[in-house]
Amino acid sequence: MSESRFIVLLCFVILLNTVNGETYFINKKTGNDSNSGLSPTEAWENIEKVNGFTFSPGDSVLFSRGSTWHSTFCINSSGTEGNPIYYGAYGEGRKPTFDMLFYPGRAGFFAKEQKYGIIENIVFKNSNGDPPNHADGIHFTNSHNFIIRNIEVYGAGNVSLTIRDGSSNFLVDSVIVMNGQNNGIYGRGNDIIHANNLTIENSYVSNIRWNDNFVIHQGDNQEHLLGENFIFRNNYAEKSLSEEGFDITAGTKILLDNNITIANKNGAINIAHSARNVTITNHISYADKNVGGSGRMILSGLGDITLKGNLIFGHQSPMLLVMTSNINISHNTFVWEDQYSDGIMVNGGADSVVFKNNILSTADEYYGRLAINGQLDFKSDNFHFDYNIYFGKWEDFIYGSSFYTLATWQNAFNQESNSVVRNPYFVDKYLGNFTLSDSSWAIDNADSSSRFGEVDMLGTPIPYGNGADIGAFEFKPGVVYTPPATPPAPDNLTIEMLEDGKVKLTWNDNSDNEFGFHIWRTADVTNPEQFIEFIDAEGFIHLDFTEANAIEYIDSTATIATVEYRYRIKAINNRGNSAYTNIVEFIATDIEENLSESIVTEFVLLANYPNPFNPSTTIEYQTPTNANVKITIYNVVGELVKTIFEGNVSAGSHSVNWNAEDRSGNSVTSGVYFYRISASARGIHSETGSAQSFINTKKMLLLK
Repeated sequence: MSESRFIVLLCFVILLNTVNGETYFINKKTGNDSNSGLSPTEAWENIEKVNGFTFSPGDSVLFSRGSTWHSTFCINSSGTEGNPIYYGAYGEGRKPTFDMLFYPGRAGFFAKEQKYGIIENIVFKNSNGDPPNHADGIHFTNSHNFIIRNIEVYGAGNVSLTIRDGSSNFLVDSVIVMNGQNNGIYGRGNDIIHANNLTIENSYVSNIRWNDNFVIHQGDNQEHLLGENFIFRNNYAEKSLSEEGFDITAGTKILLDNNITIANKNGAINIAHSARNVTITNHISYADKNVGGSGRMILSGLGDITLKGNLIFGHQSPMLLVMTSNINISHNTFVWEDQYSDGIMVNGGADSVVFKNNILSTADEYYGRLAINGQLDFKSDNFHFDYNIYFGKWEDFIYGSSFYTLATWQNAFNQESNSVVRNPYFVDKYLGNFTLSDSSWAIDNADSSSRFGEVDMLGTPIPYGNGADIGAFEFKPGVVYTPPATPPAPDNLTIEMLEDGKVKLTWNDNSDNEFGFHIWRTADVTNPEQFIEFIDAEGFIHLDFTEANAIEYIDSTATIATVEYRYRIKAINNRGNSAYTNIVEFIATDIEENLSESIVTEFVLLANYPNPFNPSTTIEYQTPTNANVKITIYNVVGELVKTIFEGNVSAGSHSVNWNAEDRSGNSVTSGVYFYRISASARGIHSETGSAQSFINTKKMLLLK
């Protein structure tokens, strides 16, 4: 066992040796702050009661499932070694929830200078559809010896989970982060105290608007080294909308093992600035033209980096950029698609690079490129390139601005004497199966000493057969690579409207390895422009999450203001997402009929549907009497786009359509628009004896 793993493991063994203390209960629905808090029937009600109470080492603080608090949860008590304070859940139903809705600039959870705690089975979210409120989800500063487990963070207005300013000895396990405004899971030091011993594993981060999914960053002093012993294991990072899946810019003794990245805009992994002594192994990086994003890795920083046993598939040039010293790149499989892309680029600042036993292949059979910066002395003993397989329609090696074949490359630089240009014969590259077929020349032909005694990411021992194999996978008959073991998709999604107007979903759970199920609904948000990145091409946005083994969900946010609902769900775990279920749709015709038949007592402008929409949307309104009505569309700068209705209507419910055209009949561009109703009654109000008028404006979002 490595020293870093031993230190972290020892920390958590000590932490979990707990003794019994008091147990306190908090229930938003039935509690009362005048109670003792020492039983479910004597539960407290408000988080302010918890925040102002001093707990003792070994105590447990339990929040009722199904309860939601609109307050920041602040820890002001520390446990001791062997006696942490436990914060968790009790009862049945959805995890207890802390909503950041009313607390801009603050966190859902905050701890400063506290020690020895366990936090699990809690949800932190921002329900107001406005991530720029700058609230962190979970914030630790200069705190030590914590376990964070089975936590969910949605829509944080800043960092979803931040561990900073010298915090040390943290285990983050099975955390779900989605739709955050800034970084996902973030570790950071300061200029006085190092952060050390941070393990993040089995976690899922998706849809981070700005910056990265998993992060270790420097302190304010850019020359400052941030601690040591950072482990990222068995995590999944997707859809960083601006940066990388993993961004490591500080620290030493860093291990990234068995992680998956997919569709991150600027790449899979970035090692930079003052980071050094980094090992990346068994990583799967996906990005293709259909998924988007990039699978690229950048190896920079202060060097001492090992990249071994990884599968990198994508289309951004270059697939691997090497820019620092003491780099060992071995037994990796690189596959990319773009016709004119460099596969591997060794750039300025690189020194002492070993590049052996790798496969570089293009999926579309164009270029198998290796490019070396012409300022580097590639003939020197600092570079060792050999036992690699290159494959493309044209072999292509580049030094500066000169192009070479493998033969002329070998003669010019005394490198790659045992490398070949051959088809690696993957089992099925078009289906993403990059295991070696039994006819591959890569089998048994590696310079095997660097991997003897290890196993590949499929568990095959190395060597298997007469020698080690080139690339990420060791050939073993009957063992083939398949995409990551995402949960089997749920199916048979059905929908019904309950008597209280809520919507109930039911489905079949076909999985035994999911974290839970994401519930998606066609977008209906207060500020749709804030969510434009999180709305998919079909107009769905993430609504909620329900835990493992669930087979039903009740949407209590549905209202009759929106009379059409479309839902779908998928399962997730730390290997990724299942396929979606079928889409179910509920068009509340019975509600429409009831609205028109009922007695309308006031003017109402309802939400348009669908929203977002393309190419048209329906706007509904109600008038309590005969009225003159005008409905107009404006753009975000207040300019009139079109008057879509003007005339007299009778009392009751009415609707009008807008087909996303302006006054001249031209289609308008995607974006936020406002629809406005101006109405005046053609009579006198029967109760007040005064004339009636009504003006109201709502937003809608056109997505093309």
